[in-house]
Amino acid sequence: MLSAPVSKDQMIAALKSLLPPGGTSSPSGRRTADDGDGVAGEPFAGLLYDDGHGEAQVTVDLGRPYPSAAVTSCPDKTLVSYDNCTTGRQPDNSVLTVVQGYVHPDKRLPTKQWDAYLVRPDGGIFQ
Repeated sequence: MLSAPVSKDQMIAALKSLLPPGGTSSPSGRRTADDGDGVAGEPFAGLLYDDGHGEAQVTVDLGRPYPSAAVTSCPDKTLVSYDNCTTGRQPDNSVLTVVQGYVHPDKRLPTKQWDAYLVRPDGGIFQ
């Protein structure tokens, strides 16, 4: 659970610190504290990362799932187009779900999108 406000620059710096060597560009983020501009909310950071083999968009969102959210199981393939999905309980009792799908569910462009959801025992979610 977040105990103090987090700036968008802190979110972006944290994301960059977790990436392997490579270039980054186009950083964006959101903070938790509202300083009057109406941009506050659940913290978010995103950027383009290039490992020398092409760019990939990397994002992280922190928040709490809605009670009805099914992020601890794979989505129904009749509703969501994806190639592979795995879910499993981690040693700390959190649940990790990884969905390997597409940016466009109808596959009009073959751009892949992988989503990972880690739901902690206290209800916190990392996406």
